[in-house]
Amino acid sequence: MVRNRNYLRLVAVLIVAALLGAPTQTQAAFEITLAPTGGPAVVIADNSANDLDNTVGTISVNQVFGNIEVRAKITGVSNNQFDDFGNPAPFPVARLTETAISVRNTGTVGVGTLDVFLSATNYLGPDGTPLEMSSSASATASAFSIPAGDVITFQSYIDDANNLYGGSANGPAGTSFTTGPQTSASVSVGVGGTLDVGFTPGTSVAVVPAAQPFSLTQSTRFVLSAGANVTFTGQTAVSVPAPGGLVLATAALPCLLGFWRRRQQVKAQTV
Repeated sequence: MVRNRNYLRLVAVLIVAALLGAPTQTQAAFEITLAPTGGPAVVIADNSANDLDNTVGTISVNQVFGNIEVRAKITGVSNNQFDDFGNPAPFPVARLTETAISVRNTGTVGVGTLDVFLSATNYLGPDGTPLEMSSSASATASAFSIPAGDVITFQSYIDDANNLYGGSANGPAGTSFTTGPQTSASVSVGVGGTLDVGFTPGTSVAVVPAAQPFSLTQSTRFVLSAGANVTFTGQTAVSVPAPGGLVLATAALPCLLGFWRRRQQVKAQTV
């Protein structure tokens, strides 16, 4: 009996020690800010009252600011979450995405401006430093005129001080890095008569000396003349750069494939 009591005490001590020694889970923040020129900003956090999607890691909103209408859902997606067991989930590629941002200026005269900031903190992966950050921007429109002053500017930031909105105009400078601005620069007629809006550059890549945990932020500014109607998608992805040897080997694959094909042709001719 005494031996059993001592065993139970030992088990209890071990359980307490394990609980005290377990790493604490840092809560990841994820939110979007909509800031129209001349009006108050609206902030929607993940799973808050104004978030139309109760999925963790996804924010959907529907707002109207005077003549600037955000009629379709703005959907922001982040993979900075923990797994089903509450453990950190360091994904091999960290992503922050805003999809199908549909913005329209319903006015008859003048220009309207809307800033959209999407940010998430506490990315625990990919592991290592430096990291490669890429940002891409694309848009379609039913009405969009560069001569009339319509322009979309997109920029991605990574902040290893892990600040929400770190590096952007909506947050602290921190120790942030950016791929630089990407600006709408051309319009062409796409499939079904829609307008494809081109960006310069369409994709921007930079190697940054960031460390974990870090935050990611996307800043998008819409300057739209009366009647302009656009749908925008932007994404930021962070990964470990490929080793130089792997890059060279991959680049050599087409040459090796051509050499192999020529040898096969020679063999076929000599048979």
